[in-house]
Amino acid sequence: MKTILFHTTLVAIDTTPKVHLALKAIERSLCEIEVQSVKLLTDKPIPTHYTVKIPPLNGLEAYSKFCIRDLHRYVDTKYCLLVQADGFVLNGSAWTDQFYNYDFGGAPFQPTNTVGNGGFSWRSKRLLEACSKLPIGQDHPEDSCISVRFRKELEAQGMNFMPPELARQFSFEGRSWNTKEWQGVPNQWRGQFGFHSLLSVLPPDKKPFKVFHHSLDQGDCIYGLAGMKALGGGALFVSPDNKFPYPLASRWQRMGGEADTVDNLRPLIEAQDYVVSCRYTHGTPFSTDCDLNRFRIPWGRRSARDFDSILKLHMDAFHLPLPTEPWLRVNDPIVTTPIVVNRTARYQNWDFPWTRFIEKFHRQMTFVGTPQEYEVFCGFAPHCKFDYRPTKDALELARVIAGCKLFCGNQSLALAIAHGLYKKVIVECWPKNSNCEIVREGAIYGVPEELKA
Repeated sequence: MKTILFHTTLVAIDTTPKVHLALKAIERSLCEIEVQSVKLLTDKPIPTHYTVKIPPLNGLEAYSKFCIRDLHRYVDTKYCLLVQADGFVLNGSAWTDQFYNYDFGGAPFQPTNTVGNGGFSWRSKRLLEACSKLPIGQDHPEDSCISVRFRKELEAQGMNFMPPELARQFSFEGRSWNTKEWQGVPNQWRGQFGFHSLLSVLPPDKKPFKVFHHSLDQGDCIYGLAGMKALGGGALFVSPDNKFPYPLASRWQRMGGEADTVDNLRPLIEAQDYVVSCRYTHGTPFSTDCDLNRFRIPWGRRSARDFDSILKLHMDAFHLPLPTEPWLRVNDPIVTTPIVVNRTARYQNWDFPWTRFIEKFHRQMTFVGTPQEYEVFCGFAPHCKFDYRPTKDALELARVIAGCKLFCGNQSLALAIAHGLYKKVIVECWPKNSNCEIVREGAIYGVPEELKA
């Protein structure tokens, strides 16, 4: 029998392209509880009677501002229960009417034990109204605004916060977010009413999505997405942690900026419909279902001559066939020139005829990469002029590659993206290893016939 929550509105707020996941959180919650009202606040045309239209919220800061300043306008009951794609009701029988005695409740933050997290939270209408009158300009993160920054002011107005012991019965969070990464001990579900965070260790039948882990390089991660798609997708966490045999000695250097590197990849990864989210964390999550680093297991047992491609290693690690269609898709390709070129400082082959290539195709080509890479590449044929297109992140890079007819370059993040988009490619093959040579239609490895001397 479902637990009935009186005087309560179940609310999810989501104006992202993945709003369907918020709807799923509502539906999962309604399997456990009955409430007076249900509202999905979104700008998307979701065909459900829960949908209430709001303006688009561009980013987390806009979400926080909405929760603090505007949420009270959409709640007509005495209380609301706020859910998200990664936080909802798990166990209706854990409800207690003691929760009605409090204006705010959420999982305690770690390690301070402060109540609480806003991702899955209990809020009274009077708290929402009081929050809308707080000093402007300090709304983000919204749960920290309520439970830390202005808690004393709210308590002075008579607001009651759940004590930590009761809040831990209401919800738990596997780890707490410190605005850069998840931290804290790996709590496990012990029958609480609800949860927040995909780092929370849940029984398989309670998990909303599979959790994947990768430790990069960036190109390796792009190849790993093919396996993630074939396994049904889910949430991806990236960390410097690598529990498999290769390359242990340099695992901290391979991140290339750690959290900053993930910031570069995230827009492209989250643009894939099989990816719930992509986040940086400091170590392998205890909630991991599929560690994509398993592709490294056979690495040390093979020579350069018989080395499988990184893509094949990723697929073999989970007994999956090689993909026969694109595993990357992007909207709004950026059309520049028919040919897009990238050449990085690593994995070069000086026998590749770059000078002849530039002389033949410079009027049809655009270079992508860093300014330093562009400057070095221009040295092959200083008398030839061609376009240079800086890109702000991996998504913009993918949009430029998606808009071309041919990609040419050495093994790199750009090549991995070109493979993922199934673009025609000419690859400057690194002679020490063939691990980016994927056998498929439209892929040429080494010097094409028209450029041979």
